[in-house]
Amino acid sequence: PEIDHRRIAVAGHSRMGKAALLASGLDPRFFAVLANEPGCMGGALTRGKTGETLEDICDSFPYFFAPRLRDYVGREAALPFDQHFLLALNAPRKLYVASAAQDFWADPISEFLGCAAASCAWEQLGAPGLLGADRLPRPGTVLSGGMIGYHLREGEHYLSRYEWQRFLDFLEEGAEPDGFLNLTTLMLPVAAVKETAKEFGVSVTEFIAAVMMKAISDLQAEK
Repeated sequence: PEIDHRRIAVAGHSRMGKAALLASGLDPRFFAVLANEPGCMGGALTRGKTGETLEDICDSFPYFFAPRLRDYVGREAALPFDQHFLLALNAPRKLYVASAAQDFWADPISEFLGCAAASCAWEQLGAPGLLGADRLPRPGTVLSGGMIGYHLREGEHYLSRYEWQRFLDFLEEGAEPDGFLNLTTLMLPVAAVKETAKEFGVSVTEFIAAVMMKAISDLQAEK
């Protein structure tokens, strides 16, 4: 009964970070999206990326994407888009991408560059995007003055208390004093998710995005 449906955020780590970005990008009812180390085909630019490549992710998780994506393995520069397009779907709402300095597989620099490249979408809509992005980040960098937030911490690939603290700081900026902040998170058994997605004939990412959007729809219907 205390949920403010205007201020629901969706969050995810790694694979769920990719799903959170897609869910929010496709459903403008989300107030904000918080993606922790979403990496390849999440928040990191594909062109020039180090660590996990398009070939790696297509080999390991072919069910994530449309089969045609494999046509661009080894020729990423020919892609008609890059991951800043996905980030830009959230403009002018709040977007936060978190990186870790030793998360080489995700490639924190490409995650930062994805945010920087997407920033113009917010600016075109009259909102501040990623502020302070005039240089590459160092560990300890926190950029949260605009509608795009980003930080780079020391460490590897995990979701920590530090991330939640930065997320909440970011969401609270500009919030109404008596408002509510609501985070929708998911922890699902991987095998069951794969099997259910297969039954519906969709990718795992599409399935998780649909589950998230259905949850929000149900919450709104209860109001």
